[in-house]
Amino acid sequence: MRVLLASAQAAATSRLRTATVAQALRARGHDVIVATDAVPLGTDAMQLSAWSAAKPWWRAIGGLLTIIRAIRRYRVHAIHACTPAARPLASLAARLTRVALVDAVGDEAPVEQLEQACRNAYVATTRFEIPILCYHRLVETGDEVGSANIHLCVKKFEAQLQYLRDHGYRTMHFRDLTAADVFDPRDRRVMLTFDDGYEDNYRLLFPLLKRYQVKAVIYLVAGLDRNAWDDRLGEPSLRLLSAEERREMLASGLVEFGAHTVTHCDLSTATPETTHHEIRQSKEQLEADLGCVVETMAYPYGRLSAVAKDAAERAGFRFALALNSGPKALFDDAFHVRRIVVFPGITPARFARRVTGRYVQRPSSDTVAMPVLTDRYADAALGPAV
Repeated sequence: MRVLLASAQAAATSRLRTATVAQALRARGHDVIVATDAVPLGTDAMQLSAWSAAKPWWRAIGGLLTIIRAIRRYRVHAIHACTPAARPLASLAARLTRVALVDAVGDEAPVEQLEQACRNAYVATTRFEIPILCYHRLVETGDEVGSANIHLCVKKFEAQLQYLRDHGYRTMHFRDLTAADVFDPRDRRVMLTFDDGYEDNYRLLFPLLKRYQVKAVIYLVAGLDRNAWDDRLGEPSLRLLSAEERREMLASGLVEFGAHTVTHCDLSTATPETTHHEIRQSKEQLEADLGCVVETMAYPYGRLSAVAKDAAERAGFRFALALNSGPKALFDDAFHVRRIVVFPGITPARFARRVTGRYVQRPSSDTVAMPVLTDRYADAALGPAV
């Protein structure tokens, strides 16, 4: 994330505060640009600064021009005034350039609070957020389809991967995600998640991940080897990923695994004791089986409760994912992260809309510009309804 720090350089305390904040944000992975009313912008600005001692309003104009030029040159995501004296100019520059203004934190706020405020301001202003897509099963034929509508034709999925590649999207894992990461039309990011860990994730998904060199996060039911939770629904019995398959996928570096409880329990109705056990035990068991830290979990059925959120935090997860509920900004609530479900009947145009970065922000009348889908995407993806 590119953050511009606006500062008035009149006092040594201002310079120290700005330098401290800049260093802290850079250490957390942000690109930081410092703009002050003393930075020359070329000949005109240097002439302005010569007038500044006698005519303070010239100094203000010079400072405003400095900030605006820095915003445009560096394509800044958010602007923060490090000192009270810089706030009027920062606010005006933000309005003129339509850049996110961070004004909800105090001068001495900890860097974590400032970082969160910068990201939230960016999401609120631009309405861009990293899309997190949710899948379950991939199928090849109609014989593999159940009644739950959690499948997607593998040809459709491959067409979606081709679309992401052709339009410059970069896939990522949750272990790579920090508050410095944002969705930018010039730096498009997307996350692909798969719930339950069906064996087709190895047989059909994994070859495509290797072919297109994209990353995915798979949420495993730690205590089962088949989809026993679907028995009451009359769904076909499906094998889940074996230990050998999991290890091979993990070793590729393309797959990150997360927890999906021990028994695929509905946490919205479970007792507090069961909820804590299902969440804590799934993390411990998967970490022992995989030999790595499991940082995220997904709530089965997307259902959660206050107890479940608390249990996820106590267990040591960084993020816990729902389905189509939760705040619109990813970092607003790390234990209620919203995802975008991909259903079997999705069309190429609808998929393109889901990865614009603005899908979860949309009102019903919203229209978002997107690349035109070519016929080859439609031919590949519309095929059979399975």
